[in-house]
Amino acid sequence: MGLAVRRIKIYAKLAAIVAVLLVVVLVVLLNRNKTASVWFFGTFDEVNVLWLLVVTACGSIVGFWIVSKVWRTWRELRQLQRDEQAQTSQAQQREMLERVERKEREIDRKLREAIEKEEGD
Repeated sequence: MGLAVRRIKIYAKLAAIVAVLLVVVLVVLLNRNKTASVWFFGTFDEVNVLWLLVVTACGSIVGFWIVSKVWRTWRELRQLQRDEQAQTSQAQQREMLERVERKEREIDRKLREAIEKEEGD
């Protein structure tokens, strides 16, 4: 049964790839002689639609890349802040533990001295 499911998945992926390639070929063939006027901080008349698609696709990819880098950096910054808080908290806990241990040693020392003094009397 597992082999049949894998085969179906592979053929489905292959069909999707072929469909995407077919759509790309159709877009290129149907738009190869088309032109359009574009405004991008100025008017550009008679721009080939294929060049417009290529520039738009590249701009989208670069924009996505920039947004993903900014998002990843933001997450890393938040993680760094959490790590710093955890480190500060651990340092405070260690300091408090040392203080408690010092007090316990002092109490133990005083008890031993009291016991020794009482035994000496």
